[in-house]
Amino acid sequence: MAGYKIAGFNALGLRLISGICAMLTIIIVAIFVKKNFGNLASLLSMLTLSTSIQFIINHCARTGDADSLFVFLFTAAILSLLLSVKNDKWLYVSGLAFSFAFLTKSWHAGNIAIIMGLYLIVTGKYKRLSYKKWITLCLCMIVPILIWAVVRYQYDGFTFFKNMVAYDLLLRSTVPIEGHVGDESYYAIILCRFYFLWLAILLGMILFYNFYKNVSFDMLMMYKILCKAFY
Repeated sequence: MAGYKIAGFNALGLRLISGICAMLTIIIVAIFVKKNFGNLASLLSMLTLSTSIQFIINHCARTGDADSLFVFLFTAAILSLLLSVKNDKWLYVSGLAFSFAFLTKSWHAGNIAIIMGLYLIVTGKYKRLSYKKWITLCLCMIVPILIWAVVRYQYDGFTFFKNMVAYDLLLRSTVPIEGHVGDESYYAIILCRFYFLWLAILLGMILFYNFYKNVSFDMLMMYKILCKAFY
């Protein structure tokens, strides 16, 4: 709706917000990579995202749906999780990103919660968090959702929430619905079809680096950029 109010009832209005969210996703990834791995790696990350057919054309950026916002929030949650190594406050940002992602794409956001849980367990960080920090993190993850739930309850009681569980969680996770196709191999096929070049280049870099240990990281990044440019 915001896109239509800004640009009018046209294709631009449909795609404006999703395009902005896609740009923000690329920007925060570039900033994160630059601060942790350098300028060349940051450039490579932007190149990878901006040349992703699935991300730019088939899904997210140009489709005018909620997926672009969800990907932005998902990315923000994971990057914040990684930054929590330096400062625990980033955990709260990750928790807020999860809650907003849930409000955007419902149960799809469960992946974020699972990743957060695994991260805290594998790194042992869950042992180092105080009760106050645990409570704050849980509040960041739950309060925005509870506020929405209270407001939504006033319209039709528990009817919406029952359908949300029965249809959007149980049915969607067991059978293809709403025109979706594919089986258990669907995402493997998508990866091979749309990301084969990047995966091949990445595999080539790994093999090359294993054989030539003296090759610098910057040289490998430049090789990857040149491969994509000539492609």
